[in-house]
Amino acid sequence: MTITNFYFFGKVCSEYTYNVPQVADPNADHHCWERPEDMDTPRNAYKVTNQNPGSDVAAETAAALAAASIIFQRSDPSYSSRLLQTARKVFDFADSFRGSYSDSLSSVVCPFYCSYSGYHVRATSNIRIFIFNYHA
Repeated sequence: MTITNFYFFGKVCSEYTYNVPQVADPNADHHCWERPEDMDTPRNAYKVTNQNPGSDVAAETAAALAAASIIFQRSDPSYSSRLLQTARKVFDFADSFRGSYSDSLSSVVCPFYCSYSGYHVRATSNIRIFIFNYHA
């Protein structure tokens, strides 16, 4: 089982309710220069939800899944279809619960991963066109 299968298909059922874009505290991580196997810093997972939206990272996740569906379209149509279905669910989540990842999780995201580029433009136009028209 690939990480893609575990992460997305293990968590996505009839609806998509959250995305985990950040693991651990970047402040602590940027001060740690040891092998991952030796790290003893907490590895908390931070997620975007309907109450703490992150349209930018959720839409980027949807785009990655949709792009992956193209790769498997000929060699594994069933898997490709599953990737695309999941991409649509993730996109719907991004579109329905709008807000910036760095606004929702600013204490653990900024200053390293702040979003300044306008999530709403990407989340509502380019990805929608790709997901819903490419595989039509």
